[in-house]
Amino acid sequence: NNASAATKLLLSQSSTTNLKKSVSFSMDEEEKKEAEMDHERSREELLSKVARLNQLLKEREQQLVTEKDKRKKKEKNLLKLAKELKKRNALREEDMSRKEELERKAEFLEHHWVLAQKELEQSQQLQEERKVEHNRILEEERSKHAKDLSDAEKRIAELKKAHANQCDDLCREVLKANLDADRLHGQLNDGTVRQTEFFSNPNKTRSSFRLGPTLAIGVTFASLFAASLYVANQMEMLTHDVLCGPVMPGLVLKKEHAGVSFDAPFWAPESFKAEAYELLCSEVPPTQLYWESDGKQDTHRLTVQRGDKSFRKTGLTKSKMFGNNVRLWNKKGLAEDYDVTSRMS
Repeated sequence: NNASAATKLLLSQSSTTNLKKSVSFSMDEEEKKEAEMDHERSREELLSKVARLNQLLKEREQQLVTEKDKRKKKEKNLLKLAKELKKRNALREEDMSRKEELERKAEFLEHHWVLAQKELEQSQQLQEERKVEHNRILEEERSKHAKDLSDAEKRIAELKKAHANQCDDLCREVLKANLDADRLHGQLNDGTVRQTEFFSNPNKTRSSFRLGPTLAIGVTFASLFAASLYVANQMEMLTHDVLCGPVMPGLVLKKEHAGVSFDAPFWAPESFKAEAYELLCSEVPPTQLYWESDGKQDTHRLTVQRGDKSFRKTGLTKSKMFGNNVRLWNKKGLAEDYDVTSRMS
């Protein structure tokens, strides 16, 4: 519409200009005077005037052709301008449409951004609530664990006390029984010393001894063994692999124990370990346990040797053994359980 209006305006201006020129040409005053004097002119003058007028007519026609050419060029340029204006108008309308679409998308994205912000705030609030609840549960579990640990320590202390009392009672009873037996044997055999054997073994030389330091050691060992069996039964830990193990069940080895070694069975005195093992655990080779530094800072090596087979682990900070089962802690504080027998090579 704008292009067509501009074209019409330019055409009207060009027509008005041409009309003005033609009017001024027809109303020339000098020509009027010349026309009034024609009846006074001679034939040669009239012919000269006609020639001059023909020449002037030709010049005017040539000017008219030139003007037409200029007007055509102007009209052509106006058409080009109109086309360019139309093209630019179409591009402008397209840009406006694109702008409106982008504004709608911006509103849509802003709306979703607000929703996402609210969702993030709700998620953070929920996470904070869960964290508080987790800390509360963790604190309750720690309190419960501390209470259970305290109860367990009290029970262990009571069991140790009962074990010590039982050992003392058994020791006194065994000593009293042996004294009565020696006294009765002496009365019946005219003072002959009674012979006894601590462990019955046909491959060992029988040894006899009087009631004295040697018998007291044996009696003490027997009483300790009986008391250990009693305590183990009370704690439901008495199994064959525990009884024939090199360390007491639940013994924890740490940094301060580096360099120690243990022989099975753990409950027998050093001088009676071989006889005790042959009496109760002869179906498997004797077991030794070694806890020593592995050459690195604050870590140790555990070795369990049984005959020509062994179980070995390094990089440890702590160990705890229950018969054939052992729990090992690495330097990160993570614990892992192993079956020693199945892992020996």
